[in-house]
Amino acid sequence: MPLVDTVTSIVAAGLENLYEAAGFVAVVAHDRHASIEDDLDGLAAEYERLRGPSERVVASAGPWAAVVAFNVPREQRAKAEARASAWAVAAGALHFSRRPPKGGLADLEGLFALFSYDDAHATLILASDAFGMHALYVAERNGVTYVSTSVLALASYLRARLSLLGVRSYLRAGYHFGRRTSWEGIERLDPATLVAFTPDGVETQVYWAPVVDASVARLRFDEAVEHCLDVAVSANRDLFAGVPPVWTDLTSGYDTRLLALLMREAGVPFEANTRATRYSADISVAREVARRAGWSWSLVTLPDDWESVLPSLLPVALAWGDGNLDAVQLARVIWAHKELGRVHYDLTIGVGGDHYRGHAWRQEFLQAGRSSSVNIDNWLDMRLLSPLNTEIFASDPTPEVRDDLRERMVRRAEPYSGELNTTQLDVMHAYKMTGHLGAFASADGAFLRSRAPFYFRPIFGAAFSTSYRYRNNHRLMRHMINRLDPTLGAVRTGSGGPAQPWRLSNLHRFVPYYVDLGRRATTKLSYRATGHAVFARRTNQRPEALRARTMLVRRLRSEGVLDPSRMRSAPLYKPGALEPWLDLAERPEFAGDELLGRVVTSELALRAADASVDAA
Repeated sequence: MPLVDTVTSIVAAGLENLYEAAGFVAVVAHDRHASIEDDLDGLAAEYERLRGPSERVVASAGPWAAVVAFNVPREQRAKAEARASAWAVAAGALHFSRRPPKGGLADLEGLFALFSYDDAHATLILASDAFGMHALYVAERNGVTYVSTSVLALASYLRARLSLLGVRSYLRAGYHFGRRTSWEGIERLDPATLVAFTPDGVETQVYWAPVVDASVARLRFDEAVEHCLDVAVSANRDLFAGVPPVWTDLTSGYDTRLLALLMREAGVPFEANTRATRYSADISVAREVARRAGWSWSLVTLPDDWESVLPSLLPVALAWGDGNLDAVQLARVIWAHKELGRVHYDLTIGVGGDHYRGHAWRQEFLQAGRSSSVNIDNWLDMRLLSPLNTEIFASDPTPEVRDDLRERMVRRAEPYSGELNTTQLDVMHAYKMTGHLGAFASADGAFLRSRAPFYFRPIFGAAFSTSYRYRNNHRLMRHMINRLDPTLGAVRTGSGGPAQPWRLSNLHRFVPYYVDLGRRATTKLSYRATGHAVFARRTNQRPEALRARTMLVRRLRSEGVLDPSRMRSAPLYKPGALEPWLDLAERPEFAGDELLGRVVTSELALRAADASVDAA
């Protein structure tokens, strides 16, 4: 039987006995006469040491392979006592395009990591979601494959060596995307990747890739608007069938507003929420949108005593962010999601809506859509590497990191090299988002479950195939929002101007929008040319966040975590540079929060895995 048919059969059978987990670890011996019991117990113990004890479900393929699923719902744990002939474990948020999912992976949507087995084929299937958003890490040692949704658990259990390029990449860019990690020999599965452990060996394949639908690309503008609306509403209606009421994020932007309208049109029950951020417009605009729409809306703000709450959440943020996200920033998100999770366990987020608005190719300027040549330098300097003061580093990591980002992005876009540069950049942007949406959604598993409808394959595909001309300057999104609710389209957005089509009567309202576009372009071009970002967007730190930063830095310095003489990451920094920089970090006027968070996170990750730069 061809592998694709075997996979379909195994996944379809396994999903009849599904365990939905916040995370899992697994061990597979390539020699089926071997036993993996000790390895499995050890890896599971490391996972719980980092992320806390939880109710376990163990699903086994035999002595040679098994998985431990954590935080499985009570009703699913009850059926785990008897060994099933077929089973599946999924971390993240699975959606089914049809029930039962007889098409296997073809019928699955959402952000997930999947591990499935069927006695009939004596084969295990490990699979990432279509866009590779949910974190799923693998490592191979001595004929054994180790699997986990936590890279820190793998690094700690396997005593993995630090990847110097990996940690320098994180410090410079602030994220990891695709296969890159901070650890030698540990990789994250790429999008739509399946690994089949068969009686004949191990086989890896890519089971899906986005394709431009030529019939959609030829649509007139009004037809494209209707097509995108029909696809998005239908997909949300079908894929949220049976899902309990959810939260949906609401900000001052286009993406969350459009998503909420699509969900309303699809009949998905939801409540809106807004987190207080550095951007004050989010609150006022979201409140007005919710008021006009008549939606239940909640504002989630940090507590006044955040400086006393943050230290207890920092280890949680480190463990669930896996050292791939600024743990200080992530702690704020996790606290908010913990509060939201008390009401609804599921949260929909608008990330991915940028594919509907031409965000990925804005740095191409007038060359967007005019050729198949991507200005990779603009992409690197204006999208992947934000301005950063690198003076504290022993050597500037930018050139090395930039070269690595270039090589991996070019390789990712290579199958689309004959397409327009806008199409290639859509692919590249989705890949980059594994380090943003993917990392945050994976971390959300600490207290709730995130869902990202704009990365459902039908909804993404509609945008991916629509002419780039229609998506420029939010044109497509404005018309979609206006079709769904002109009243909400009239409300201003955080980027300036309303979310409605241009008319002679409202052109004056778009002046702030184009001023903001000019400011952004000037900021990015000036940084590329001079290393200094002119007109960079200023944000206002909330008082409780400033107090928390000061207290946290003092605490970590007193505990030795940020003592240069005791830091495991000390060789990465210029001798004598950290002390005065940390002195400044205790003051309100400090402007290096992003780098500070990365420095703290990297040091804590090394300590969590008992590693150091010296040992790399």
